[in-house]
Amino acid sequence: MESDQHRQAWERLVQAAKADPIARYGIYASRTLAVRHPEVYLKGDTWFFESAGSINGFDESFRDPTALGWCHMDYGFRFFDDEVSATGIPDGRPMDFSQLNLRDYRVTDPWRIYPEFYIQPLDRRLGPLALVLKTEGRVVSPIELALIAYYRARGTGAAPEDRFLVLCEEEDAYLLEGDELYCARSDSVVPRPRSAPVLIFNERAVWYPRMDRDDSQTSPQLQTAVRRLSGDTPPAPLDAWQEKMFGELAVASSLDDEAQKTVAALASVRGKGWPGHPYYTAWQSVLPDDTVLYTISRHMCLIREFLRHANLVSPVTAMLSNYAMTPGPLEPRLRRLSKEYLAEPGS
Repeated sequence: MESDQHRQAWERLVQAAKADPIARYGIYASRTLAVRHPEVYLKGDTWFFESAGSINGFDESFRDPTALGWCHMDYGFRFFDDEVSATGIPDGRPMDFSQLNLRDYRVTDPWRIYPEFYIQPLDRRLGPLALVLKTEGRVVSPIELALIAYYRARGTGAAPEDRFLVLCEEEDAYLLEGDELYCARSDSVVPRPRSAPVLIFNERAVWYPRMDRDDSQTSPQLQTAVRRLSGDTPPAPLDAWQEKMFGELAVASSLDDEAQKTVAALASVRGKGWPGHPYYTAWQSVLPDDTVLYTISRHMCLIREFLRHANLVSPVTAMLSNYAMTPGPLEPRLRRLSKEYLAEPGS
């Protein structure tokens, strides 16, 4: 089910992003895959991968069933008491991504995860690695399980340029590693995709015809992947509104230099970080400052602005807005709105 309000929210954000860089980074904070530079999502996720794989306490936090984990709570208190350093909690362990078990996760269609106001393909999203590793019930979309598989391979020391995330028309997703094509939906190696690919990418190269991206001339590995996977049957054409939106998003989400890509990656992972952590180092490369607490507060303010724009195009926002605008007495509408908020985004 589509919502006129949801469509209009997308249209307003795209128009704002053409002139306002905060709105542009808000698009990346939403983690939609309808962007010109999806590789920045992996740029940000790799910072988390590097942090979690080197800082003591991340293993315990991952295994803790709560969203945050006791060790990060403990780490925060002890950090301000000068009892710990950027290496983490002395008696903790870093996370070993090579030990991730893909069968611990349950794959479902994205539109089953989001509320009813879900617009394909604009609302196809790739959650941040730190989030998809610990979703409620370990439920993830196919592209998110492929992302976990990508970083499990990174955990074995595999080179990032030799593997690609593959998103296909029917919401299927794959990880291409050399000659092996792992299907996230079936948890098996398959000879070919079930439907036509629309996006093939890793941290360094992107093939995305709908966004006028093709880096295969500078990446032999991508060129090989495109030749193997693209096939003779192209994806079904978009409708007129979708075509228009993709064309405008290609402009609105364009990033001109490495500094802009760094900020977009930080927006996408909502990263702030402590001194010595990759997030903090990335922020320092674009907003240098020597006052730690002031700097972290500044980062938080920017992240909240990015998220304010991102939340405008959330299907959850469209759902809550629809409940609030339903005709009838005000009190029942507010009660339903409050109930849905607590059950969905407030949970």
